[in-house]
Amino acid sequence: MMRRSFWFGVKHARLMWSFRKARRKIRTMGAVDDVYRAQARLVAEDLGLREEDASARLKRVVYGEWEATLDRVPLYAGMRETLEILRGWGLRVGILSDFPLSGKLEKYRLSAVFDCRVEAEEVGFLKPNPEPFIALLNCLGSKPERTLYVGNSYEYDVVGATSAGMPTAHLVERSAPKYRNVVPDLTFRDYDTLLGWLKPRVASDKTAAGYD
Repeated sequence: MMRRSFWFGVKHARLMWSFRKARRKIRTMGAVDDVYRAQARLVAEDLGLREEDASARLKRVVYGEWEATLDRVPLYAGMRETLEILRGWGLRVGILSDFPLSGKLEKYRLSAVFDCRVEAEEVGFLKPNPEPFIALLNCLGSKPERTLYVGNSYEYDVVGATSAGMPTAHLVERSAPKYRNVVPDLTFRDYDTLLGWLKPRVASDKTAAGYD
């Protein structure tokens, strides 16, 4: 997505830089009653705008034009098939995002695939705070140690999910990074690898529970 939205980033460089600064700040603030208002306030202060003008610009550019770049971004190869296989195994599948989900899921025709969805902005905490991951666990009705979190961001996904007590699988495009204190349970580059790693664990869990 970042490659496909390069020219968008160039066009809106100042606003996007300010937006990212605001998000970094919010990630350290603890509970926020209204993430949208907090980031509008921070962007307004940074750019010398009125809060309502900053809010309108963020809605139009970040939540409108930037999301529209998804029209040119394909899904990872095998992702849709993997989700369908996981559901075929009887697993519940949820999704967590720092951004609104409805538009993305509709674009990719994935709305019916997920048993539940959580938007971190609505929780009042952004990743890697543990609260959004806990909200996802509550949505799934699952215990953290029995829920694998799959993500492509080490800082936000792997670190955040680990802080909530969840095992993690890190999707990387090239070589695995040099991990620091938190190491994912699996690092993978394609979804066949993920399925191969999961299959014996799911089968073992079903056998222990006494069903197939």
